[in-house]
Amino acid sequence: MFRFFITIMLVLLVLPQTARPGNLLETDYQARFCAHMQREVRLGPQRRADCMTSTLVIEVDWADKWKEGIGQSLAYAAETGLVPGIILVCRQSKARCLASSLFTRQTLSRFGISAVIWECVPADKGLQDCVLRRTGGRAPSEGLGPADRSALPEP
Repeated sequence: MFRFFITIMLVLLVLPQTARPGNLLETDYQARFCAHMQREVRLGPQRRADCMTSTLVIEVDWADKWKEGIGQSLAYAAETGLVPGIILVCRQSKARCLASSLFTRQTLSRFGISAVIWECVPADKGLQDCVLRRTGGRAPSEGLGPADRSALPEP
């Protein structure tokens, strides 16, 4: 009986902490921001792209893990032949998130890699609410299919 009581108390203490928006997992944001895309697309043994459209293959990652986001998205793009995309979710100060996005864009641009990058915050309801950035010399919607364009915010 004592173990049961302790278990119930732990559950009651932990549940309110995990339900707060700041404690959402990367997969929660993946579901939110990739709502109208294919999700968890198997690319090979132990490899899954977070989101995919007819022209984009996308990695969802925390903004402070921007280097990992670049690596994952480029690996997916190399395997699929699609344009790499990165959804950076901010869990730090706005200044740090903007710096992470800038570093991401500079790194990709330095090597001439065209990619689509979204800067998202926990309050964003969907990808259309995020800030869209693009590396390379093309306009943000150039080369995107109709399903991809619907996810883009209005200029």
